[in-house]
Amino acid sequence: MRRAAGGLLLALLLGLSAALPAWAGVPIAYRAADGDSWARIALRHGVSVAALRAANPGLDAARGWVRLPDAARLPDAPSIALLASAYQEISAIVEDAQIDAVYRIVGREFHVGRWAGANIVAGVAGGNMDNAAIGATVLLQHFNVRALGFVGIAGGGGATRVGDVIVAAAAVQHDQGNWYDFALDGGQTFAGLSWQMRGQPLLSDAGRVARLVLQPDPALLARIGRSVAGLELPPIGDEVAAFHGVAPYRPALWLDGWSASGSQFITSHHARSTIERRMALAAQRLDLPPPPRFVVDQEDFAAVLASEEHGVPWFIVRVVVDLAAQKSAAAGIPLALYDRPEEIPAWLAANGQQSHAKHFDWSYFYRLIALTLRPVVHELGAAADDDAPRASGAAAAAR
Repeated sequence: MRRAAGGLLLALLLGLSAALPAWAGVPIAYRAADGDSWARIALRHGVSVAALRAANPGLDAARGWVRLPDAARLPDAPSIALLASAYQEISAIVEDAQIDAVYRIVGREFHVGRWAGANIVAGVAGGNMDNAAIGATVLLQHFNVRALGFVGIAGGGGATRVGDVIVAAAAVQHDQGNWYDFALDGGQTFAGLSWQMRGQPLLSDAGRVARLVLQPDPALLARIGRSVAGLELPPIGDEVAAFHGVAPYRPALWLDGWSASGSQFITSHHARSTIERRMALAAQRLDLPPPPRFVVDQEDFAAVLASEEHGVPWFIVRVVVDLAAQKSAAAGIPLALYDRPEEIPAWLAANGQQSHAKHFDWSYFYRLIALTLRPVVHELGAAADDDAPRASGAAAAAR
């Protein structure tokens, strides 16, 4: 009898959990706007005023951050999601958009509204791979995302210049596993990751193939390419151009670069060239040419992998703010100094390798992000639902 009762209780709990929204149990807060009332917030989210007040004990008026009950409904209009590691990277978009609501979920804020003629959700994931994966997953599980774009600033490599914009044609994780490469008889180069069984892909528990290279849907990339065709970026500032010893120039927008993500900052030419070599080897496995240009960051691969797992198309837009190393291509930090990091600042000062950051008008780069994304969001938002690009790779098959 006790066993039967226990089975009935378990079935009841499972039934209740199935009836609850996907985000039930996850703390969600809504930022009350001027003039909001308990009744208005309750109506917006499909809950009773009593339930809303019960979720906010001690809060006399509907102001500031208001906790939503578990049964609350979030906006579900099909939207283009724009996710960044820091608010500054989406600030120009949020300030220009018509924002209808702001939510805080698992410590991350998401701005819901309209921009460039489309529904958007603009959010902040936080920096590094862990935060990017968590932030993308939270966003994808709480909103109706038509396509997810991870956007922001990054270091550049290959044939990039400061100010160039990369719409990534592929994403890799440059410090995943234990890389090793060596020459084989016949002149070929073997490259592998220790966890990949000498280069052979592994199957996860869900039956998905672990891949070194993720690529956006070709139709999506083509649509983005059409949207930015002819887009002219404003010229780089005189101060930055003088710092690099070049004449002022107009940055370019590229659709053939790759994004290389990892947990480490890239501060030497040796590290940058190593990443470049690894990408070339990864491309060779796919019978692709090596990427002529790339960006290095700490988030992209994790965010778009989450998008792949959810079967949602994705894209990456990055603005190059430095060349992922020092000012002079002829002088990288000696490798021995990485064992004595306290000596690096003095070495940089003695060799004229000042920090790039203090020489940049960062608002210029944030404006470039918004300038590039406006036609992209307009194009993707205007596309008919039945014409929306499908997710690429194993995630599409698993969905």
